[in-house]
Amino acid sequence: MTSRSIPKLRTSYLLTLLVCGLPFVPMHAQGGIGILRRLPGIGDVITAAELMKNTEEIRKTTSPIAGTYRFVVHFDTMPSSDSMVVYARTFDKPTTAAVGGNFPSASRATAGQMIQGYVLTVVCAERIEDLPTQAIGESANDAAAGGGIALVYPFAGDTTATRAFAADWILLLPEVSSETSKVFNKRMKDARKGAVSSLDGKRKPRSVNNLSVEAATTILAADNSVRIAYSLVQQRAFASIRGERIAMTSIPRP
Repeated sequence: MTSRSIPKLRTSYLLTLLVCGLPFVPMHAQGGIGILRRLPGIGDVITAAELMKNTEEIRKTTSPIAGTYRFVVHFDTMPSSDSMVVYARTFDKPTTAAVGGNFPSASRATAGQMIQGYVLTVVCAERIEDLPTQAIGESANDAAAGGGIALVYPFAGDTTATRAFAADWILLLPEVSSETSKVFNKRMKDARKGAVSSLDGKRKPRSVNNLSVEAATTILAADNSVRIAYSLVQQRAFASIRGERIAMTSIPRP
């Protein structure tokens, strides 16, 4: 062993002690963690651990916007535009969490900052009576129900009165039910090739990942009512989506 290798071994040994001792050393959380994040490789490990913890917590917690909804979808910007009413019911708990791993966790976000999101399974139908109340695995227990998901990105808030979400509701009807369902799905898919925009489609389309709290698409009020308003724009394809929660009934996730 050369004298030159001794400092390297000593540094490696000290780093090992520091990492291994992390769960037992009562560091003053933010300062200690901040130092460790800057060490090569350790920041990634800590971030991964936070994501796993958030995933477990979110999948066990009922989404505050879970329930039964009534949507009105317009396919043109004119007052006389074609429109259709669609009913949707979500699962009670998220199917997948930690969507958008680059976003901060809820514990580290500042007010108005988007945090890591999750996926809610959504089923759709032309009639509210056709919405299922049970599920098999992560799918609805009803062949007549349409598919869909809601990509939900919460914003960190400083009030309990109102909560904001950048939620993108992907609504698809069962195509076996009617010719209207097939047309609805095609027009929705065409619009979905674009991005989230304002209701009238005049603003430049933006990715849901880049929305600020002022442009939240889904608002949860203190009385538990939920209002949804946004549009999808792709060249000439357009779909404005307005919705409201009409019941707290959701589908229990197994």
